[in-house]
Amino acid sequence: EIYMKVYGSVAGMIAQLNKIDLISNNVANINTTSFKEKLSNTHTFTREENISQYPKKNLPFEKNSERARQFILNTFNSLPIESEVYKNETQGSFKQTNNDLDFALNNKNNFFLVKNKDGEKYLTRDGSFKLNENGIVVTNNDEYVLSKDSDLLTMENIKEDIGVFKYKYTDLKNVGDNMYGYVNLPDPEERSELLYSTGYLETSNVNGIQAMTKLIGAQRLFDQLKSVVDTQQDMGKKSNTNIGDHQA
Repeated sequence: EIYMKVYGSVAGMIAQLNKIDLISNNVANINTTSFKEKLSNTHTFTREENISQYPKKNLPFEKNSERARQFILNTFNSLPIESEVYKNETQGSFKQTNNDLDFALNNKNNFFLVKNKDGEKYLTRDGSFKLNENGIVVTNNDEYVLSKDSDLLTMENIKEDIGVFKYKYTDLKNVGDNMYGYVNLPDPEERSELLYSTGYLETSNVNGIQAMTKLIGAQRLFDQLKSVVDTQQDMGKKSNTNIGDHQA
């Protein structure tokens, strides 16, 4: 029984470690253009109806017994787990730069289309662009910024022809460097002055004070759970010692 309680505390430690890693990444990207913070939900494992349907013969326990199945039920029913990681889709504030190659999208579900040197296309909200040595508009990572017809852009035609596409975050895959993979590219949005703002960049939507408060709270909870685990393990060792002395 003591060690079953240890499992719950260890699971809580793992959940807090995941949260610490998540928040730390948010804090590290607080100054990243258009970065969207990641959040997570944690709940107690209570899917008894799913586990109870597992055939006993498939359980990796000695004799595959009913007792083994009940052990799983009793143990996992009390484990806190990270059930969901999702993006905070709130739009960041706009920062004025007065740079004609800086673009901020006015709709939180709109994206620019870019292409890397291998021809792979991605979506991004990071509108901090520049010109390469050939006068072609590229991102800070040197991906080509594309028009609504997937053509390359120059300083002369970027404001008129830059491609803007609407997509749900839940249908995108984060591939790093502020870029997202997609399945099917929708038709581009109609050209409008309300589509984007030039001379501005969208900032990260991470609230630094809130993120640091959450980080400190997660670290404190992790430390508390670790103390509980250490105490429970000591109790288990003493219990085993007493049983051994009694049997002797």
